[in-house]
Amino acid sequence: ENLSRRKSGSLRCSAGRQPPQPAVCRLSRLWLHRPGPRPGLLAHQTKMRMGVAGTEMTEPVRACSCQDIHRPQGQETELHESPSERPRSRLVFVICIMNVATVVTVMHFMVPFFPAVAMKKAPDAGATSHFLVGAIFGISALMEVPAAPLIGKDLPNIGGKTLLVLTSIVLAGVNFLFAFVEQIRTWKTFIALTLLLRVIYGISRAGNTVASYAVLLKAYPESAGSVSGVIRATTSLGNALGPLFGGLLYDLGGFRLPFYVASAIVVVNSVLVAVLLPSSVHDGGSTDPSSVKGSSLSGEGQDETYVKGEVDFKYGKLLKTPWLWIVLISVVIGNTKMSYLEPTMPTYFRSVFHTSVTVIGISWLVYSCVSSGFSLLIGYCIDHRGARPRLLLPAGLAVMGISFQLVGPTTLLPLAARSIWTSFTGLALLGLGNGLAMVSAMPDILNAVRDSQLGNTHELRAAVAGLLRGAFSLGSTVGPVVGSVLTGAVGFQQSASLLGGVYLLLTAVFIVGAWLYERQLSK
Repeated sequence: ENLSRRKSGSLRCSAGRQPPQPAVCRLSRLWLHRPGPRPGLLAHQTKMRMGVAGTEMTEPVRACSCQDIHRPQGQETELHESPSERPRSRLVFVICIMNVATVVTVMHFMVPFFPAVAMKKAPDAGATSHFLVGAIFGISALMEVPAAPLIGKDLPNIGGKTLLVLTSIVLAGVNFLFAFVEQIRTWKTFIALTLLLRVIYGISRAGNTVASYAVLLKAYPESAGSVSGVIRATTSLGNALGPLFGGLLYDLGGFRLPFYVASAIVVVNSVLVAVLLPSSVHDGGSTDPSSVKGSSLSGEGQDETYVKGEVDFKYGKLLKTPWLWIVLISVVIGNTKMSYLEPTMPTYFRSVFHTSVTVIGISWLVYSCVSSGFSLLIGYCIDHRGARPRLLLPAGLAVMGISFQLVGPTTLLPLAARSIWTSFTGLALLGLGNGLAMVSAMPDILNAVRDSQLGNTHELRAAVAGLLRGAFSLGSTVGPVVGSVLTGAVGFQQSASLLGGVYLLLTAVFIVGAWLYERQLSK
């Protein structure tokens, strides 16, 4: 009977009477009971690779069953959460996504009305005044460029939950103070104070976003694609809904009401994070026991010790990973798309297609909805359908290159084809390309980190999240500058075609780089 059950793959280890077990299972039991970390101590214990004739344990596992041991070679076990862990992981997911949606949405409340209010205080409507008003919006993204990598590097020392609560409180305070800048009469004081508040806002948002990524990746260490997809989808919707709600609140109660509401929402968000987010997400312990030298991992009730010197060493080694920089450069260029279009496309649509503000708002909504939907789909395919991020990322860049030829639309198209519907089609394709490329960046970098034998630790995932957030922010900072300069020099149609050409060129460079990198790994 035991032999037939073993052949059918249904034989399992049990706590009671156990049947004779093959040598493979005995080896696994010896490995699981060797001196070192006990199965219940590590917060995230992931996968192991099994063979028919032997075992190759790459990382600690939560539990063992003979069914796992008899998996065909090359097949990996899934991370099965215990019933007590599932509600906690789901709570972490809900709280973090709620936090991201809140921060992104309230950040864009000021977009529809603040530029006009600021220009009324300017001594003239010259280029300098327009530049300074634009700097108020751009400086927050600029501050995220250096802040995000530094925060990601030191996040294990701070703790994800602590950072989420602190940054939410700071963001609430900044929004509250912004409600009173309208009372400032002098132009120089107004600019100085608003720039200072936006600097604080940018640094706080960098910490909040990196902490959200790190906490989710700690709860779901083997689901980087889904985590990235959900955050990108939430961000896209927040970018579209924020200006809509901000404009409605401004029409209802004037300048102060949007900031009062934003401050109150973020305060509620910080309280929910502090009360509901499990305390286990606070610690910065490694998920890879071999990666933390000098850590205390044996014995009941002992937690992992964060060793800063070891993390610094791995952070330096992380920065020497060649593929990391290829992906980060692709993200910087790829994320210029919307910040390039924001100051240029509305003016072009009004002058050429004579569209209303409502139609322009719908155009942004088309992009955001398509981007959100495909971000979720791509993340799911990466984690559950075996889609390769290294192939999806250049595919996304190529789609974005084609989409910019339609957004213009390019002069290469027949005159009859250059309509508002062609531009809408281009924006929909741009959303598809954004989902393919930007969602794939995180899992692709983490795969490269594993290829470099740096492990799969919480510290490294936090560092990668910080670097990736810095790259996103740099693209958002460069986009408006490139868009304004190119549009002023050659017009919107030609500049959109040029940027699309850059994306297609980057696709070719990425494919060649991927081929060389894979060839180097195979040696």
